[in-house]
Amino acid sequence: MEKSMSRLRNRELLHFKMLHDCGSEILRDLPADQRAIAEEKNRILKQVYGPVTKLIMQEHIENPFSRVYHEGFDGHYKNKNQILQEDFSCLDPVRALVESGCSFELTEHSGYNTLLVAYNNRLGGYQKAAEYLNFDAEGKTIEEIVQEIQGYTKHLPIIKEFLQGEGLFNFHLIREKWMGRNIDNTLRENERGILFLGRNHSGDAIKNQLINCQYSVLDPFAPWYENSQ
Repeated sequence: MEKSMSRLRNRELLHFKMLHDCGSEILRDLPADQRAIAEEKNRILKQVYGPVTKLIMQEHIENPFSRVYHEGFDGHYKNKNQILQEDFSCLDPVRALVESGCSFELTEHSGYNTLLVAYNNRLGGYQKAAEYLNFDAEGKTIEEIVQEIQGYTKHLPIIKEFLQGEGLFNFHLIREKWMGRNIDNTLRENERGILFLGRNHSGDAIKNQLINCQYSVLDPFAPWYENSQ
């Protein structure tokens, strides 16, 4: 038994730094000038993700992936089929990999989206909720976060589980830890996975949750992102 439990797991995860489209909920909340910029970005990404999908599928042919992970997929609000049917260009490579036989795995804790919805209810907009959680709420105590959303959600136990064990609130970091745990629990021995995650996320917290797993990063959007700053 000890020998079996201590056996090394030969696994690999490719962290794909992606640029994702702006969803309809966010677009609706944006001022007209910012909405026009976001819509133009969506238009460009729709064209760009064709070649990007070909790049990833060529990688898949040369060194096959077994499991696919995509930020936002927690299985609480939408199942995998609903996610794959969404009109987002950044999902094109995920759809292609799933069609080729890869398993599309839960990636996040359901408390992530639940917390976002709670703050949308509190602040009156998904853009306001996302900005608050990513910036203004950082450094608050977990108790403060829970107090702020009481009365704005029917799923407080799920949110508390998401925040369990944390001292101060850091939305990115908490999400990334759960992503790493979920990947570690589902990526099997001799399997290769690919994680699609926005460029504002660091991979350090994810990597730290993975046991005996080779970890690499692909960032094809780096030149575009740097030129647009």
